[in-house]
Amino acid sequence: MDCFHAALGCFKRKDAHCAMPWPVSGHSVAILIESFPRQYHPIGEFDELMALLSKHNAKCTFFFPWRELRRRGTSAMVHNFMRGINRHDHQVALQFEQSCCTQSSAQLRQDAVEALHYVQRVFGTTVSVAMVPCASVRAATALEKLGLTVVGDCRGSRVLRFPDDARLVDNVHTALEVLTVTRKSCVRLDDLLDEI
Repeated sequence: MDCFHAALGCFKRKDAHCAMPWPVSGHSVAILIESFPRQYHPIGEFDELMALLSKHNAKCTFFFPWRELRRRGTSAMVHNFMRGINRHDHQVALQFEQSCCTQSSAQLRQDAVEALHYVQRVFGTTVSVAMVPCASVRAATALEKLGLTVVGDCRGSRVLRFPDDARLVDNVHTALEVLTVTRKSCVRLDDLLDEI
């Protein structure tokens, strides 16, 4: 994508996913991995991703869709992913779907309460960030009262998004190589928000 091309001039990969222009200011960048875990990602690839992030001393934020997490959260695979994310001090965040746009603020808040309790009870993880694609001010305020930082589609020049891709490890590796060249650190979304 053009975001990588802009970073190094001649460096471009067609398979790299990045929804934002490459960060030009600031020393930190947040990598967001959305819709995680994906059914076609084997545990071996996840372990490879964890090793890659550790090698680069990089942190990232994994967005778990609430509907999928509720459906598949008791599986051994999801438990393995959560343990790895927590062990390496990455961030677990919740992702609410487009259908929440038609919900009332009260219903969205109720879903968030259920999700927060579930993640805490089942995985021992506290969530502080939620992605809501079209949150109104009222909905965002309701979720913020639960201690959540609400993000929409994360538009900004210091965020790299990895929505859907079969070779996530390759794309993250490419991003980390560019970050190394440009001397930028890779942090969790909550750490980036603290800097701004």
